[in-house]
Amino acid sequence: MATAPKLAKEMTITYDSDLLMLVTDHTFEVNKEEVDTTTFDDDGWRSFLSDLKDWKISGTAQTGKGAPGANEAGWDELLAEIKSGTAAVAVIFQGTDTGDSVETGTGFLTSMVSTGSVGGIETFTFEIRGTGAIATTQLS
Repeated sequence: MATAPKLAKEMTITYDSDLLMLVTDHTFEVNKEEVDTTTFDDDGWRSFLSDLKDWKISGTAQTGKGAPGANEAGWDELLAEIKSGTAAVAVIFQGTDTGDSVETGTGFLTSMVSTGSVGGIETFTFEIRGTGAIATTQLS
């Protein structure tokens, strides 16, 4: 079954039920560790078992403030979360079409870095570290 390619502009990141606004790029990383189980009986070949998994999302956004009650999260909302020490977030990568995959999970905002220059647009980078599993569902 062939599927149509998805453009990055058709994806959104949702933070604690609010749209993370003005995101210009992102990286979604899922990893699985391996455990070396090689013994002398393996005829010179290494043997591995899969072990723990983890995930994280990082990206860049233009610095902006969300409008109160508008379901938007910007620099000020994220900064308040990271300063509070809780910073738990729910993350959804989604498309817009029926059948698009949606990845959901809970994570913590672990870093924010603001950058700017004279005459430039102020941006910030962020990283969300997942805690627990991510689940894949489809839009209906």
